[in-house]
This record gives sequence, structure tokens and C-alpha cells, in this order.
Amino acid sequence: MCTDLIASQKKTSALTSECLQWKNKYTAMSSDYQKEKQEVSELQGEVAQLWEQLKQQSEFGSSLGAATATLLWRVSRNQESIAALLGGSQVEEFLGLTGSTVVSYVEAYPDSDWPSADTDESRFILALCGTVTNVAASAYGRDYLMGSENGLRLVDTFLSFLSQAPLHKSAKIKSLMLMGLYNLSINNKGVQYLMNKPGTLSLLAWHLTEETNGENRINTLRLLQSLVAECDGNTPAQFLQPIPRRLLQTLSNDHRNKQIADLASDLLSDLDAIGAEH
Repeated sequence: MCTDLIASQKKTSALTSECLQWKNKYTAMSSDYQKEKQEVSELQGEVAQLWEQLKQQSEFGSSLGAATATLLWRVSRNQESIAALLGGSQVEEFLGLTGSTVVSYVEAYPDSDWPSADTDESRFILALCGTVTNVAASAYGRDYLMGSENGLRLVDTFLSFLSQAPLHKSAKIKSLMLMGLYNLSINNKGVQYLMNKPGTLSLLAWHLTEETNGENRINTLRLLQSLVAECDGNTPAQFLQPIPRRLLQTLSNDHRNKQIADLASDLLSDLDAIGAEH
């Protein structure tokens, strides 16, 4: 009996010792956990602070970029300043930056998240495109753009934007792009580049049909008329087939916008003249 008691006491003592060990381990682990929890909390605070700083810096950068690009846009309205702008060492970088920025802008936003026109990013894109359009408004600028690889890529980018950007959104940006393309079509190399670009007339015909903004339609009609002016009796009939004659007839009778009506009527006359030569 005494032996059993002693054995039981030893077993109880061993269990007590083991329990104490587990308790000490738990206490240590609990302490470590609290320290790690505190460290994680501090790190989360630092991340939140850094994120807020990054957000502020991004907003400042966007605001500064929009303001700077807008100033450049205004400067480029002066024809005398265009030669100075194009004579700088950074002009190719500017053209490449404009193209890549426009591409990123389209790729970054699905239709539902398309930014409004009053955001800094939208104003930045608008000012960049406006500057290019002003450059293309001068003979020297047109020659430069059509002789530059980055200039040609920018033409492709403008056409892609017209086809990819959501309908009825970014009307001002699209209108500026159409004006720029029209300016380039005055140049012999420019009009040939656009004419030889597969799908150009189809894109413009689609744009005229789907984009009902008045300014967009005016600039689309001007560009179409400029391209059609290069056609003659030797131009294949199927080349001009995408142009929507029925819509042009409707627009030519639109008394709400005389400019659209006149442009549509003139374009119909040009198409009839080409048809008579066939």
C-alpha cells in the first residue's frame, strides 16, 4: 500500500512538473504572440501611412502633370512656338510618352470605371492630345510627325483609341484626336498613310454612326471628306463602300446643326462625283 502511494505521488509530481512546463511554454508563447501582434499592428499603421503618402504624391503628380501639359498645350497654340518645341532634344521622348500614356489610359479602365472628364488624368490626356493636334496644325509639324516613327505610332494610337474607348465617353479627347488626324491628312504623306491604313474608312464610318456628339461628328465628317478628296475614278468602289450614305443623307437634312448638314451634303456630292467618274 505504501509503495503504491509513493508511486502515485511520484506520478502526480511528474504530471505537476510537466503541467508547469507547459504553462511556462504557454506563457512564453502568449508573450511572443502579444509582441508579434503589436509589431503587426505597428507595421499596418506604417503601411497605411506610407499608402496615404503615396496616394498624396500620386495625386500631386497627376495634378502637376495635368497643369504642366495644359501649359504646353496653350504654348503650342502659337505657331511660332511649334518650331521651337520640335527643335528640342526631348520631342521624340514626348511623342513616345504621349502614345504610351494614351494606350495605358485605355487599358487601365473598363467601360464601367471610365474616368470623368474633370479628373486630373483625363485633363492630362486631353492636354497631351491637344498639343499634338496643335503641332499637326502647322506645315512644319505635319512634316515632322509623318517623318517620325513615334509620330506614326501616335497616329496608330489615335485610331486605336477611337475604336477602343467606350462609346459616348471622352468626347473631347476623341474630338481632339480627330482634329489632329484631319490636320495630318492635309499632308501628302499623312493622307497616304491614313488611306493605306486598313480599316480607316470603316472605323470613321462606324464612329460617325455611333458617336452622336456634335463636335465628334463634325470632325469625323471633315476627316472623311479629306480622305475622299484623294479618291478619283480609279479608286475601287468597294474602298468607299463603308461610308454610310443613308446616314449622310439624314445628316444633310438636319436643320439643328448647319455645319453638320453642310459637311454631310458636301461629302455626298464628293462621293457622287467619284461615282460618276467610274
